[in-house]
Amino acid sequence: MPPIRSLLIALTPQERERFLPGQLAAEIPALATELHFADPAELGRNGFSARLAQLDPEVLLGGWQLQSLPTALPPSLRYLCYLTGSVRRLVTRAQIEQGFLVTNWGGTISRTVAECAL
Repeated sequence: MPPIRSLLIALTPQERERFLPGQLAAEIPALATELHFADPAELGRNGFSARLAQLDPEVLLGGWQLQSLPTALPPSLRYLCYLTGSVRRLVTRAQIEQGFLVTNWGGTISRTVAECAL
């Protein structure tokens, strides 16, 4: 059984293509029992917050278009893996101080970010 019950990948189709190419995308289903996808740009802030609450994932994977997370996080959400830079606009200091785990790819993805910008 995978170590994650539920994973929500909140990327636009372009971000998914850029950050989860080929073999990497093929390996993701093995990470979680439930795998969900949402396009945050299509849903907008309120729609994304509603979808996040409905799915109540343990892990959220997001990119450039990820909306700010609601102040009251879904009960199961314990980790945000942000692929594309600073998380300042996404989470509050209070959420982190309360134990919400947040990481970003920082320098690991900087080449891809620079290529996309060019």
